Amino acid sequence: MKYFMMSMHFNKSKPEHFGLKLFNSDTYIDDEGTKWKPLELYDFGWGPENGYYRLPMLSFKDLFIIGSHDDDIINKYGSASVILENYADELLDKVEYLISQNEIHKYIDFLKILKLDFPMNRSNTKGLTYKEIKSYANRWKKIADTINKY
Repeated sequence: MKYFMMSMHFNKSKPEHFGLKLFNSDTYIDDEGTKWKPLELYDFGWGPENGYYRLPMLSFKDLFIIGSHDDDIINKYGSASVILENYADELLDKVEYLISQNEIHKYIDFLKILKLDFPMNRSNTKGLTYKEIKSYANRWKKIADTINKY
């Protein structure tokens, strides 16, 4: 099942390029009656790709499952985009749990799509103290160090 539609190298920009028609002011519909909303998706390094997500938006748990187990590459990148944008704290806890359970190897490909092999603080730092920010940064660094062993 498709949960995301995304351009690749900006080869699609308009709703009709994705087979969509306007349903109401900010929702589109495909020929099967599925509703979609626009969303900037994965950034391969030159800016976020144009895309759409299927309504309703999935939970972190479902996005992680789709990203790590779905064969559809667009679903993987779409899931990664939403997780990175909206669920950094849940992702941090999930990956630390996978490491603690020695299950990280099962998810390496998806974790690299999430770019977790690069040590960067992805947590929201607004309103946090320097000590709290440093703690989050150290946790993300440990994750990157672990992933880079694979």
